[in-house]
Amino acid sequence: MSKFKMLIAGVLLAGISLSACGGSSATEESIPERQKNAALGASCADGGVCAVGDVGPGGGIVFYAGAKQFACGAALERLCRYLEVAPNGWGLNPPTRCTTEATAIADPKCVWADKAVVLGPNTQGVAIGTGFKNSLAVNKIFNTSGRASKAARAYEGGAKKDWYLPAKDELNELCKFAHSQTTGDVTKVCADGDLITGFTADNYWSSSERAAYGTWTQFFPGGSQFDHGKFMAWPVRPIRAFAKEVTTTTIAALAITTTTTTLAPTTTTTTTLAPTCATGGPCAIGETGPGGGVIFYVDAQKFPCGATLATTCSYMEAAPSGWSVSPASGCDRAGNQTTDPICVFSGDNSTLIGSTSWGVKMGSGFKNTMSILGVSSTGGRAASSAQAYRGGGLSDWYLPAREELNAMYLNASKIGGFNMLTNYWSSTEFNGVKAWYQYFKNGGQYSAQKANNNYSVRPVRAG
Repeated sequence: MSKFKMLIAGVLLAGISLSACGGSSATEESIPERQKNAALGASCADGGVCAVGDVGPGGGIVFYAGAKQFACGAALERLCRYLEVAPNGWGLNPPTRCTTEATAIADPKCVWADKAVVLGPNTQGVAIGTGFKNSLAVNKIFNTSGRASKAARAYEGGAKKDWYLPAKDELNELCKFAHSQTTGDVTKVCADGDLITGFTADNYWSSSERAAYGTWTQFFPGGSQFDHGKFMAWPVRPIRAFAKEVTTTTIAALAITTTTTTLAPTTTTTTTLAPTCATGGPCAIGETGPGGGVIFYVDAQKFPCGATLATTCSYMEAAPSGWSVSPASGCDRAGNQTTDPICVFSGDNSTLIGSTSWGVKMGSGFKNTMSILGVSSTGGRAASSAQAYRGGGLSDWYLPAREELNAMYLNASKIGGFNMLTNYWSSTEFNGVKAWYQYFKNGGQYSAQKANNNYSVRPVRAG
C-alpha cells in the first residue's frame, strides 16, 4: 500500500469527521473529500483548520474562532467553532432590493420588518451561534424581498445556503473585527476606532428581536448596542457559522469483556461492564451524572474548575428538577417537583465582593460562589441554597457562572423542569449592588439589583 493510501486509511480509521452548521448537507464537500483535504494540510477554505483573517469555506473572512465549540444550526442542534463574514460587495449580484443598494465598498441598507409585532423567542436569541435560528424564524413571518434577514439569507457565497443575519453577540464580534480588535472574548464589547474598508459608519442590524417595535442594532463607529424601530433602514452584512473542520473521535474499547472458563462439568462466565457517566465513565450531554443530575456540557479538552481553578474538568452537570424539595432551599419562594425556588442573590447585597466573583467562563462558578459565601453565608439565598445541595452525596454544587448558565439554557429541554418565562441568577457579580442573570424566555443576559430581585436558582457542578 502506498504511503498516501496508508495515510488516508489511517485518517478514516481514526474516526475523523466534519459537520457544517446551519447549512444543507448537499452544499458541502463529501466527508471523504474533507478528510483528504485535512490530511494534506489544506487551507481553511478547503477543509483545514481556520484562524481569524483566513478565507472561509463560503468565500468570506473568518472573524471569530472560538476556543470552544458553540451551539448552532436551525434548532441549535449542532456544534460550530467558526464564524465567517461575507466579503465587501456581497450584495451586488444579485441585488438585495433593499432601501439602499450595496456598492463595492458599502453594505446595503434594509428595513428589518413589515410591521411592529412580537415574533417571539425563536427570534430573540442573542448568543454566538443563534443568528441562523433567529433568521429562519424571522423569514417565516416576513419573507419579503429587501428586508434585512431576507437579504442576508438570500446570499449564497461559496454556494453555501446557510448565511444569515448575525445575532446580537455575533454582531458585537463582527464590530470588533471591523475595528481590527481582537475577537473571541464575548465579555468584551466593541470599542471606538477606525473601521476597515467596506463597513459603514452607521448602525448595523442584528437578527435579535428586542420587542414589538424594536430589534437590537450596533452603532459601528462607537460600538454601543441599542434597540431601534424595525421600520428603520440600516446596513446589513451576512455571516455564517461552521464547524471545526477536523474533529478526531477516539473509538472506545469494547464495553463488555467476556471470559469463559471450562471446569468439567460446569462453565463459568465472567462479564465486565464499562462504567457509565454516573459511575465514573465518560459522559455525554443528556446522561445522568455522578451527582444524579443531567449532563449539559462536555469538553474533551477540559477546562479549569474548582475553588481556585487549580483543577481541570470535562463536563457540567445540572441538578435535576425538584432538587430543592428535600431539604427545602429556604428561599423566599420554595421550589417543588416541577419549579425551581426563587431567591434573593445573597445575605449581603451591597458589598463589592470583587474579582474573585467576576468569573464568567465554564468552571468559574464554584470560585464565584465560594467568594459570595465568604462575604455572607446566610441560608435561603441564591448562592447558599445552590451550594447547600447535596445531590449524589457530593458537596461541590454551586451557582453557575454566566457561560455555565447560558450552556444550561441552551440544553434546558434535555435537563427539564425550567420555567422558561423567568429569570435565573448567575454567580457572576456585576458590581457591589448588581449581579448577572439570564432571561430564559429569550436567552438574554442582563445585570440586576442583588437585593430587590427574587430570581430562580438551579445548582450545577463540574467534574
